[in-house]
Amino acid sequence: MKQEHDIEGLIAQVRYRSDASVRRRIRGRLDDRWQRRRPIEVRMMTALARVALAASVLVVIGVLIGLLHRSGGPVYALDQTLDAVKGIRYFHFQLGESPDQLNREAWVEYDPNGSIRNVRVNYYDLNTVAVWSDGISQYWWRDSKDLAIYEDSEYTEKILYFVRRHDPRQAISYLHERGREGGIRVEIDQSDGDADPITVSVTYDPNTYLIGKRTPSMREMYRIDPVTKWITRVEVERLDRDRYVRAGVWEYVDYNRPFDPNTFNLKAEAGTEVKVSDTTGIAMGLEQGGLSDEEVAMQLMREFLDAWAAKNYDEASRIHGYVATGAREGLLKVLGKKSILHVISLGPAVPTEPPLRGLYVPGEVEYEENGHKAVVHLRAHVSRYSESRWCIRTLDVGP
Repeated sequence: MKQEHDIEGLIAQVRYRSDASVRRRIRGRLDDRWQRRRPIEVRMMTALARVALAASVLVVIGVLIGLLHRSGGPVYALDQTLDAVKGIRYFHFQLGESPDQLNREAWVEYDPNGSIRNVRVNYYDLNTVAVWSDGISQYWWRDSKDLAIYEDSEYTEKILYFVRRHDPRQAISYLHERGREGGIRVEIDQSDGDADPITVSVTYDPNTYLIGKRTPSMREMYRIDPVTKWITRVEVERLDRDRYVRAGVWEYVDYNRPFDPNTFNLKAEAGTEVKVSDTTGIAMGLEQGGLSDEEVAMQLMREFLDAWAAKNYDEASRIHGYVATGAREGLLKVLGKKSILHVISLGPAVPTEPPLRGLYVPGEVEYEENGHKAVVHLRAHVSRYSESRWCIRTLDVGP
């Protein structure tokens, strides 16, 4: 008689839908009882005795399932949280290195149709504030008293990615999607009683946790109220050598408590002392039209270098792209220091390595600075600025 085959067969006969953790607990208890059994010579058992033994094992399994079901409640599934928060329009949550050390705070509002209306994130560690509303972004640097109002598809993607990751209404759908795509592992640990939270552990492969940023393997521990099925906390950990260490804790403060309407109006909150840079009406970068990604990247760099060489710095900065007055002023200083004399080589455009988006365009130019001529290598990182336009994200100029 094979122990593995027979016990698994008996478990399979029980018509009860459970998750993997429940099955492991049942299996563990059965294995323990099997190891402590008294030796029985099965070959000498009568047919009636074999039926009785099988029936007794099934009774034990049934009792164990009943105990597990009554003590832990119905088996948890991610969709239960998705259903529990479906009608909620307001989410307020905080991030810190610990519950007592707050680094960030976020507010997310949905419209009555279930679409994201407003997002605000306070970065206390950077002393900045970001707001997103219907594709328009506001970013306030409190220290320098700069407020930028701009439209940037890459930033929109990042802020909506943030919402998908941390807003309970989006997070569960995101886990379902990522689970289908691969690159994450999800485990559910359900407590034995209603007093203890359900834990959903999500482990991310390296360089898949954030958009455009390299990261080690990361892990999130979702703590879920067993009664309401609401997420109460998300503990974030990163892999450091061979173990996971704490990176932050998201605490969910309020569910469905309406926000002050001025929460998302940074211009009114910042007052009149800030420098406001509104670039929403400026056609930054270059229109793609019918060009391929590689072709628009090359054309963008040609037009940028032509404007730089012609000392048309306003046009060069527009083609380059910027989101704030301070960033534009810094770019104009860089352009004014060097006079482009000749473009020696440019391209070809090559894809960036994940997790960055877009393309790299390398080149070599001859320039003059303070009466001295020299040849310098450059490399530009270009990507989409909007659905139809591209801009330069970074420009490295070196020996």
